[in-house]
Amino acid sequence: MTKPTTDPEAFTLARIRGLRAIGRSWRSIAADVAAPGEKVNPGTVWKWAETGRAPQSPKVRRQLGLPIYGTVAYCPACGELPVQKRHSCPARTRKPSAVRRVRFSERDTVAALKMTLDLVLGVMYGHVRPHSAAD
Repeated sequence: MTKPTTDPEAFTLARIRGLRAIGRSWRSIAADVAAPGEKVNPGTVWKWAETGRAPQSPKVRRQLGLPIYGTVAYCPACGELPVQKRHSCPARTRKPSAVRRVRFSERDTVAALKMTLDLVLGVMYGHVRPHSAAD
């Protein structure tokens, strides 16, 4: 004797294949497996029976009375579902940065850009000689 399954997808798929084995049409099978008050496309039932892959669309899963799946964000380091916006993961260890980041003030940045622009324009128009490796 086989053990009954508690998986709704496997149970419904076995039911579809059993109804088809006794000679029922895809249209009547679709009407039988649909949730109360819902209609299911017979092509969807046929494709599921042939490929063995349950539909992923929430609309179709609702029509078939199957649980609907959603996307959930989880921590890639520990696999836990974060219950807060900021998740402090014990598995994640931060390595000290080898490069020290330095912020420049706007004044320093503008001065550096001005010097670079003056040098580029001077080289372009022949006012300044470009630096060579020999200099």
